Amino acid sequence: MKTISFLLVALAFATLSAHSVAKGSRSTSATVSLSILDSFGKQRQDCHVIEFSSSYPYHKAELKARFSGYTATEIPFGWYRIRLRCDDLQHLGPEYVYVERNQEFFVVSQWRHFGDYVTGPRLAVNLETAPDVQLSKQAWIRAVGIYTKESEVSKIDPASHSASFYDIVPGRYLLLLLDGEQIVCSKPVDFLESDAKLSLSISTEGCATSAISGVKALN
Repeated sequence: MKTISFLLVALAFATLSAHSVAKGSRSTSATVSLSILDSFGKQRQDCHVIEFSSSYPYHKAELKARFSGYTATEIPFGWYRIRLRCDDLQHLGPEYVYVERNQEFFVVSQWRHFGDYVTGPRLAVNLETAPDVQLSKQAWIRAVGIYTKESEVSKIDPASHSASFYDIVPGRYLLLLLDGEQIVCSKPVDFLESDAKLSLSISTEGCATSAISGVKALN
């Protein structure tokens, strides 16, 4: 069973309310737009807002009815709790955003840590270095989720010349090869399924990735 993780990216744009009282008065509401992405950055259109609520004392409100699709108008400034349900029965949230007059950009991530069960690493990166390239014993690789806040670090095994990742789940990642504090190489990849293998070649002219199985190189 493949795992798909999601990001909820909330863009809050403050606009003058249709019910503003006097010219020059301070607006107290905004238009809120939501963009739903999966862990590969692909937009989803099959999710529905099931909660957009404020829990301020004396100002409790449920404003999900103000959403038409992914856009809501006349949302008073303040903190809100968001929950969504998608057609594949995935639930996103609860997460929290703050709506205010100035344009705000919120990244609200939901990482569901499920995946195919494997006894070994989910992703193995085999390192191939040119004869004139020397890496120290402090060489390591970090996989950073591009559309998530998740990351995983693995030291390079000097015997197998590989780095193993055990907690990674499907999504787009930036692979960073570091030697001490120096970044030697950075390459984006799509990790598609468990038991994936990738080759990372290093030379004095740069670096390159090539997929072996379960992963897509994005050179």
